[in-house]
Amino acid sequence: MNKRKMESNYFQDENMIISNEPSQIDIYYSINKNICNSQNIDEVIKIYQTKRSQFNAINISTTIHKIAKLCSRNSDFVCTNIIFSLAKDAINKIDNFEPQGITNISWSFATLGIKHCELFDVLAKEAIIKISNFNALNIANTAWSFATLNIRHSELFEVLAKEAIIKISNFNAQDIAETVWSFATLNIKHNELFDILAKEAINKIDNFNAKNIANTAWAFATLNIKHSKLFDVLAKEAINKIDKFNAKNIANTAWYFATFDIKNS
Repeated sequence: MNKRKMESNYFQDENMIISNEPSQIDIYYSINKNICNSQNIDEVIKIYQTKRSQFNAINISTTIHKIAKLCSRNSDFVCTNIIFSLAKDAINKIDNFEPQGITNISWSFATLGIKHCELFDVLAKEAIIKISNFNALNIANTAWSFATLNIRHSELFEVLAKEAIIKISNFNAQDIAETVWSFATLNIKHNELFDILAKEAINKIDNFNAKNIANTAWAFATLNIKHSKLFDVLAKEAINKIDKFNAKNIANTAWYFATFDIKNS
């Protein structure tokens, strides 16, 4: 145990000095707990402004994520200033971010509709370094974030594709739909990945909701990747859940079948 400076509050037991002050880990934990428990954006901003110098990587990602959940898209000027300040902090501490932190930050900026090219460049590079530790949700959400902001990073998407193939059994319906949608949105055609995702979608089609079905259909049609078995199960599942489809879901799914001139009774 490290000895504290003598002016700190402490008690001495034989040769050991134990501080009554909270450890750095305790401080990080306390900050994170307060951020998570914040009820509005003003509370989050106050914590950030008063405790910023004590923030670690987790505190930064938690703050950005909380703001994204509390703020509406196209947030006001004050919130935007705070977000850009947090982006700077994230860039400075990028080496300390784990996959979940990278995912949370990219998702938050995409949700807020804020395109910060410098931040996303360092996030991409860090994700590439740590890709083996990404789980299915990290892969799908990271891909979705870059696609939503129309940031095409070829090297990142190549490693995301390779890692997705390795961990395909862990992908749920939402992960599959988000991943194919993201690649299609950026017009990145990866035949091996889409073949694997199609097979996984077929196995898990019962868990697909209307949006998952429509987005998966749209992605394959957009990249002109025809997969007959997938078409059949998507058609059947769409019919079974047609009452859950909104206008956009119907349009995307119909376009998918029209693209390949598929007629299904």
